[in-house]
Amino acid sequence: MTEGRRQWAGLSVLSSVVCLLSSLLPAPAAADVVAACKAQSGCRLAATVPAGEGPDGKAITVYELNFKSPPAESWAAGLECRDGYREFWVESGGEESLLLELCNDGYGSSGVGEDAIEIEANRLTHGQYGGSAWRWSGIVSYQLAPLRILSEGWEGYWTLGANYEEGQWDWTDYSQGEVEWWAPFCDKDGYVPDNEGTLPDDAQIQHFLAIPRLQEASVPPGMERAHLGTCALTLSTETGRGYIVHGDAEAAAADQAWMRLLAYGPDRLAVTVRLPSVLSGGKSWLADDHIEIWQSPLLSYGSGCIDQKSPSHQWAVRLSDGAVFAAHGDPAALPAVIGRETTLDSGGGAVVTLHLALAEPLENLTAVLSRGDGKKKQRWLLASSDLAFAKPWTFGQTYTIPAEAASCAISDHRLEVTEWSRPVPGP
Repeated sequence: MTEGRRQWAGLSVLSSVVCLLSSLLPAPAAADVVAACKAQSGCRLAATVPAGEGPDGKAITVYELNFKSPPAESWAAGLECRDGYREFWVESGGEESLLLELCNDGYGSSGVGEDAIEIEANRLTHGQYGGSAWRWSGIVSYQLAPLRILSEGWEGYWTLGANYEEGQWDWTDYSQGEVEWWAPFCDKDGYVPDNEGTLPDDAQIQHFLAIPRLQEASVPPGMERAHLGTCALTLSTETGRGYIVHGDAEAAAADQAWMRLLAYGPDRLAVTVRLPSVLSGGKSWLADDHIEIWQSPLLSYGSGCIDQKSPSHQWAVRLSDGAVFAAHGDPAALPAVIGRETTLDSGGGAVVTLHLALAEPLENLTAVLSRGDGKKKQRWLLASSDLAFAKPWTFGQTYTIPAEAASCAISDHRLEVTEWSRPVPGP
């Protein structure tokens, strides 16, 4: 928790350094937007910052314009901006693009709003902070040429308690979305306990890797027959990405197993796994290789406090035949297998893909790859969250990929990302 806040504080300090450096560096020829600003009453050029070169070798310059009040055509028209209405423009090779429009009106009723800008070679990072009783901050890293979003991070905390969340999403690698959070357990009367805003020494911090989720309009035709490629969260026993929540991590690594996960549409989950072989024939499905799905209603740091009696359900899907089993919580409905594909990889390992229509809404969700011995027991479990059996506050969540950011397409029977990064939305 403290590390993320230190990073944001460091960003705030660096923004002042950038502005100081910009006054010492030689300014390039004035761009059209700068000329227009100089000709306009109430507008001034606040900073001119060289930002290295783009991949084409052309110089990049960032201009900060400051207006006494927001222009009438701006989204901020009518607002009182503490630092003035600010625009950040990017110029490279004669092309100008408006990147940010900022109006710090306090960013919430507490009036603690801040913006911080850091500019490096072909990078601009924008940090923003605000809120009231529930405080928030966000950090977005932009590539300047070509202009696009590389990563996003966020934090939130409650000023009346120790509840907090930190998360990040990497638009260049869907396996790097991480979240940690904490909220206290409710007291015997169901209320938030009085912890005076201090994180207890024995606090159980929750961790999960976010499962990317495509909106329905972004799902390509033939999805139910596709294996998952780069358009997925990838967990691996070899690399240690993911959580071994049962069994021996070394034995799991020796199996060279991985699992890819992607949610899509209102209630779909795709799972592709790789194992040396698929084992079955045990005394029960527990000893067979299978996928476990854990779901519950949404729980998060914003819940105030966590009811330890919150319900959860578990299902299992056997890899060898796609049979579905109700497990913990006696769920009345079962997921439906709407697609199942199997193949061998170049090393002779078994690759199995399941497309599931889930039985419950996509709220709290964890998927688990269970490796059995095909006889009596489970050998190890690889999960998308730091899962504890039947404790829904240890389940993970999905991360929605907006339609304008989705570029997943089926290539050679696998769903791959065709263009990494996220386009910059209009200010």
